[in-house]
Amino acid sequence: MIKSIRVFLSCLTIFLCAISAQGQSDVEKHLLGQYRAKQYEAVVQAVDSILIIDKEQNLARMYQIKADALYFLNDLPGALESYLLTIDALEEYNVDTVHLLEAYSHTGFSYLYLGNPEEALPYYLQALKIASAKKDSSEISNQLSHLGNIYSQLGRFEKAKEYFDEAYDIDFALNDSVALAYDMVNLGDLMINLNRANEAITYYRNGLMQEKTRAENHNTHMLRLGKLASAYLQTEELDSALKYNNLASEEALALDDSLSLVKQWITRSKIYLKMGRSDQAEDIGRQAFRYFTDYNSPKFRVSAGKALVD
Repeated sequence: MIKSIRVFLSCLTIFLCAISAQGQSDVEKHLLGQYRAKQYEAVVQAVDSILIIDKEQNLARMYQIKADALYFLNDLPGALESYLLTIDALEEYNVDTVHLLEAYSHTGFSYLYLGNPEEALPYYLQALKIASAKKDSSEISNQLSHLGNIYSQLGRFEKAKEYFDEAYDIDFALNDSVALAYDMVNLGDLMINLNRANEAITYYRNGLMQEKTRAENHNTHMLRLGKLASAYLQTEELDSALKYNNLASEEALALDDSLSLVKQWITRSKIYLKMGRSDQAEDIGRQAFRYFTDYNSPKFRVSAGKALVD
């Protein structure tokens, strides 16, 4: 695999040098072709090579394509760094509103996924501002949903409900069944935060009925399974909790998503503890704690620690 990537990069370097004079779009098209072919490692290394060879390339698109590839390689810290560089480049030259919207939204997502909702908030607010200026109903709904999630996590539940309801109304008017499934899951999240787990289960199950997801949301189904497992844990329906936790873990493994997998370990540790399987709970809890210590994620390390203490 490594040898094939090196051969590809060698050929790509020669190719890109030859076409760079023809226009930036040729470079971008070639990278996007590799990206769509899911050759993410090759894309990341190719972008790094391009930026060394030719500093005049479209920096924003180079960083953004690299960030998207890093996301699919489950390198969220690396993706976040490249998304921030994308925003810096786009703000400086202000050439592409669509890519700027994506960069702000993806930066917000990266912060949120890494457990930093406060850091995510201003990026989603800016994405909503751009979407509103473009009068793009689907993107407005999308950003409203993200903001609802953040306000819910920050304990501002009335504000979260306002954003979720507005997103739902837009998606209902658009008759967008895929978006409505996201709305169901968002309302489930809100019910969890309001300690209404039975209602959350209904919302989550409705969300899981729609298997189709938005483009590039490759881990959506896995996340929904994990949320349903956690909801069943709260209602102490432990067999169901373990069932959906196992399904979420299997999908995380298939995606090679170690961060999501270890989050499921924390939930499983709690399930085992309530089942009276204390040795298994302690073992998997310690594995999660070690992972998040190495990952340098204080929030999730605390979650793993709490699972061990409980």
